[in-house]
Amino acid sequence: MQELIEIAKSDKKEGLRYRLYSAHDTNVANIMKQIAPGHYWEYIPYASNIYMELHKFGKELFVQVKFDGVAVRLDACSETMCPLSDFLKSMGKVLYQGDLKDACFAPPPPPFLEDIEKAKFLQ
Repeated sequence: MQELIEIAKSDKKEGLRYRLYSAHDTNVANIMKQIAPGHYWEYIPYASNIYMELHKFGKELFVQVKFDGVAVRLDACSETMCPLSDFLKSMGKVLYQGDLKDACFAPPPPPFLEDIEKAKFLQ
């Protein structure tokens, strides 16, 4: 998601313009919960898909998200076509702002003494 946001912010014309990601229903639900937290899904159907489209009208950029082919109104926007600036502001509230590689490969913090005591108690 962060890579796509960086591409959208830049004026690059070269490079990949379309990406397809495959995921399990729980991953799809997680992404949808981040981009449209107010939307309710009873379940994620098999083979569900999310399209994030970047549109340009005049000089302004808009994002449109489609879930299983149906445009979704994002919480940050009043219409299904969301101005890029509003979309980025909304995503800035839910996406991790640090370096993901550093965060993922960092050694875990040492356990707290209370956690060690609880673990001993459970044995």
